[in-house]
Amino acid sequence: MICKFLVARAHVREHFIESILMNIKITNDLLYADKPDGVSTHAPSPERRGFVEYLEQKLGRKLFIVHRLDQTTSGAMVFALSAEKAEEIRQLFVRGEVKKKYRFLTDRQSAEASFSVRSEIHRQGQRWMSDPRSAQPKAKTSFQRIKRSPFFELWEAQPTTGKAHQIRLHARDLGLPILGDPIYGGTPFPRLCLHSLSLQLGVEPLWECPPPRIFERLGLLRDISLASLVTEIDRRQRLFNFLSNPEQCYCLIDREDLALELLGPQLWVSWFIATEPSAQDLERLAFVGRLLDRPLLVQPRPDRGRSPGPTRKSEIGIVPESWTAKEGAFTFKLQKSSGESSGLFLDQRAQREQLFQRAQGKRVLNLFAYTGGFSVAAIKGGATCVTHVDLNPNANAWAEENLRLNGLPGGLPGGESEVEFFDSDVFFFLDRAMKKGRQWDLIVCDPPVFSRSAGRQPSRSVFRIEKDLQRLLEGCRQVLAPQGSVLFSTHFTHWTAEELRGFLETSFPQANIRANVTDWDFSEAHPLKSFWIEFAEPVRPVPQGLKQQREALREKQGPPRERRKQRGRGEPREKSPEKRRKQQR
Repeated sequence: MICKFLVARAHVREHFIESILMNIKITNDLLYADKPDGVSTHAPSPERRGFVEYLEQKLGRKLFIVHRLDQTTSGAMVFALSAEKAEEIRQLFVRGEVKKKYRFLTDRQSAEASFSVRSEIHRQGQRWMSDPRSAQPKAKTSFQRIKRSPFFELWEAQPTTGKAHQIRLHARDLGLPILGDPIYGGTPFPRLCLHSLSLQLGVEPLWECPPPRIFERLGLLRDISLASLVTEIDRRQRLFNFLSNPEQCYCLIDREDLALELLGPQLWVSWFIATEPSAQDLERLAFVGRLLDRPLLVQPRPDRGRSPGPTRKSEIGIVPESWTAKEGAFTFKLQKSSGESSGLFLDQRAQREQLFQRAQGKRVLNLFAYTGGFSVAAIKGGATCVTHVDLNPNANAWAEENLRLNGLPGGLPGGESEVEFFDSDVFFFLDRAMKKGRQWDLIVCDPPVFSRSAGRQPSRSVFRIEKDLQRLLEGCRQVLAPQGSVLFSTHFTHWTAEELRGFLETSFPQANIRANVTDWDFSEAHPLKSFWIEFAEPVRPVPQGLKQQREALREKQGPPRERRKQRGRGEPREKSPEKRRKQQR
């Protein structure tokens, strides 16, 4: 089925993300932020962003570092918005006019409720050392116990100096090593239980960041698996402040054993372990549901979807058949009976935002388009034409509903965009598009690892990405306009990102190929591999096979008469080996 309609195209484009959802404050040329644990202050390598780079990307402006927190420490930080302000704040640190408070957990018991520690802190090889017996104990920290349980204690630390690892070293000196700090004698734990509670720069206002939930409910620490779940959720809260935006969608946990997605008013768990959740597992998940005040659906996926087939879902609470949720400024319909997915792949959020920013005035082709997340982003971004291709007519109907939820068609003032829906096998569609000479400026290609067309169309009955990748890339290249771009993504786990880049470079040798990164609610080990394939020059075809190579050579040498001229008129044509053998006989 082919469906076409026109939608109004916006002259003034709304922002894909309505606002920065993190817990930040900008005042007096300073930016205050709440850093999550597990994130470096600045980029640890060219391939990985630090906290300051992440903030700069989201805010679109330069930030200046005036102090640092360890990667494993969460809480209050401040950045300057100008070089002059940065130097002013650094001088406050030098003069000791910055007041800081930290909270930490320990599983050791103390008879005393307060301490004061002085020592000399210096580096020895790769480690920092504390010497309380030094004649020049310049590092000083005051400690006060906040509360205790039979197994854990919560302490507050106020350093008056700012030496590296000062609180961690002084806590060890007291016999109270921090939970999760095995480097300095602490018991291993899913995170370093150290949090920067507050920060005050001279006469500037006090900046406070609430401690993690496990700091408030010490009973959670007895169940390390449950504490790990709560810790992951706390990290996302510091990144996205999702509790203040209940309609938004985020991945709250992304691990090898499970993933937890916040889908507006519902929670969706993908269970990757081969065995079904135990009663204790379900009780932990139920606690998470109560913590976030949402019903929860558990979807078993023991092989991460590599072998498609029905799996039995379970529910904790009442999950409706369908509901709506937001991604930034966009609204999407989600439902629980759509297989192993709710209808929106959250790990493509950053790519949808990029497409939205690039789509103005472009013709966009969305292959394997599913429920139309990329189609919505392209239309709202100002594309002149969006072609939506998916074999499943139910998915296409769902995509049309998503367009209507976002005020399309007819929801935007001025201009018109053409939207086409094709219920078609992708190869069948590309073959017909090539014959008709159609081209697109932007192509989105996010193929499944495996799909079956059940013989509905003659071009293909089964799609497997490891077998069909080259043909798919060739089809995209044939319909790509000069100076066009391709957004290609896959979750196929048997290729590394570098191997996939190699395949793309072979198919698009003249292109600039740039890797995308997923947002920070996903782990670095997440299986999505995504690349932009960009051309600064017109796309030139790459011959595939002997026949195409011969045609390319003939085109280069010119018509037959020109080829004879190149050999020379008086020169006899060299006989083929077959003709020479016949003459010898």
